[in-house]
Amino acid sequence: MLSVQDLGRFNAQHLGFSASGVADEHAFLSGNQILKNDKNSPALEVTFGQLTFTVNCECNIVITGADCSTKINKTPIKHWQMQTLYKGDIVELLVPRSGIYSYICIAGGIQANSFLMSTCSIPNALQEQICNQEDNNILTYFLSKKPKEQNNSEENKIDNNQLIGINNQPHNYYFKSTKLSVHTIRFIPHQFWFELTEQAQFKILNQDYKIQSNSNKMGYRLKGESPIKSYVGNLLSKPVTLGAIQIPSDGQPIILMKDRQTIGGYPTLGNVIQVDLPRLAQLNAHQKIQLLPTTIEHAQAQLSAFYARLTNS
Repeated sequence: MLSVQDLGRFNAQHLGFSASGVADEHAFLSGNQILKNDKNSPALEVTFGQLTFTVNCECNIVITGADCSTKINKTPIKHWQMQTLYKGDIVELLVPRSGIYSYICIAGGIQANSFLMSTCSIPNALQEQICNQEDNNILTYFLSKKPKEQNNSEENKIDNNQLIGINNQPHNYYFKSTKLSVHTIRFIPHQFWFELTEQAQFKILNQDYKIQSNSNKMGYRLKGESPIKSYVGNLLSKPVTLGAIQIPSDGQPIILMKDRQTIGGYPTLGNVIQVDLPRLAQLNAHQKIQLLPTTIEHAQAQLSAFYARLTNS
């Protein structure tokens, strides 16, 4: 699957539109930073790779996110590093070695129609056609600026395994962590969490949850050995947030992702902190996660460091 994405469609949820946007903000922001684009310059989001396209004008690009063993004219290239393409070049992304979402960021961004102040695709509606109907291997979007000169200096490279933490100390962040059998996902507890018994909380924190194959960009469905029992009665529907951990009647959590619905009526265990969502989005079905509660203060510090590192702010 291929779509145009940016950081999302904000301030429109009250109209029934999901915020949507890139699944992996870390990869998206990194690509635009390498190219010195505006942080919200639209890019192409590729799901599960398997994309081939022909370039019809000179441009500079960076491919980030899932490693798809990308080749230019059959020659392997490195991700997370600027590449200059020329008219007639053929770019091929294979099946990802790890992860799900890859990003093709182009110097100057991509010209695309804006709807409600965003160019990102809307799930199941108003989808943009990003491929020529006569030849689906040729992209039909044009660059908004002329390409920059090729520069392989260190300032145009980002180590995708490093991110500055709250104490300005680098820590493993990206796909390096997927070598572990279980991935820790932190969340801010909601009232429902505090209403659980200590025994119930212990079970939640000491079991692994497997990501189910019917997960998608709307929600990641989890399955654990001990379902979370909810004694909450019928709830009125209310606005939902990115990362909310819903507990449906079967007791198996659903973590709401970028293409989530706008309202919901399930009780929520808590909210996954925003800096952990890109990592979660890149996990495949049947990989395992473990939930870990944290504080709002810690989540805010992590998010401030995240954006300071990737937006030069």
